[in-house]
Amino acid sequence: MLARGIVCAAGLVSALLVGCATAPHGIAPVVGASRDAVRTFGIEGRVAVRQGEQQSSAIISWSHRLTTDSLDVMSPLGQIVARLTREQGLARLETAERRVHEADTLDALSEQVFGVALPFSRVADWVLGRFAQGDILRQDAQQRPIEVQAEGWRLRYLDYEGASPQSLPTLMEFERGDTRVRLKVDQWTLP
Repeated sequence: MLARGIVCAAGLVSALLVGCATAPHGIAPVVGASRDAVRTFGIEGRVAVRQGEQQSSAIISWSHRLTTDSLDVMSPLGQIVARLTREQGLARLETAERRVHEADTLDALSEQVFGVALPFSRVADWVLGRFAQGDILRQDAQQRPIEVQAEGWRLRYLDYEGASPQSLPTLMEFERGDTRVRLKVDQWTLP
């Protein structure tokens, strides 16, 4: 259960964090759109989590809206392991074993379930590559973040969907202590 819990957390912290090699050909770059203007999105991807000696991987499907989130965490074979949702002041985690945990926010839910408050409230910005200027340690030639320090996490952006300054990240790595999460976005969906 701990490994599944870590995958769920990582999926949102994405969702923070996943890993593979290069962006697949199916991703169409967002041309002319500003990452700062994106308020809703969908992500299909893969996440790999390592905490100490434990390792887990999962497939994720995340739909983010201003007032709602829905994140399915699936086994490599596509079976739903956990579903995280957020809407109208309620965050909920339901596991494959039908265990349900609820809290007012995803951050509070993570503290309840995993014993540590993870910064889920910031993850939507992180996965888009949006940060306060003071958080960014290094940028590439297109002024996109490639290394960031935020909320005690070191975030690295290893690949983008294209060469445009507004291209969305497709490969990210997030580290804090002995926890490392890699997020590989296979498909972005924007309205």
